[in-house]
Amino acid sequence: MPLSPFQGVNKSSRPGHWEAVISDNGKRRFLGCFTSAEEAAYVYAKEFARIGGAAAAAAAAATAAGAAGGARAAERAAELRAAAATAAAAAAAATETA
Repeated sequence: MPLSPFQGVNKSSRPGHWEAVISDNGKRRFLGCFTSAEEAAYVYAKEFARIGGAAAAAAAAATAAGAAGGARAAERAAELRAAAATAAAAAAAATETA
């Protein structure tokens, strides 16, 4: 299966489609089949950020913006940075409460 320039994204067996797959606690999880590698990478980055927390979200945003380029990728990177900030705030609040 040909690989894409994005982590967690591979060419699907369906013509013209890409699939996003992530490893979560040692298990492969299928995230979906998409018509573009960039869309699959975005879904992977969001899930990676959800699993990994704020630091992972920032890294995923930078990777998505750098690899895809363009205004749409920059917009999605901004969304991921906002998600990272929200995750960091939630983690801080949970730490203070505990």
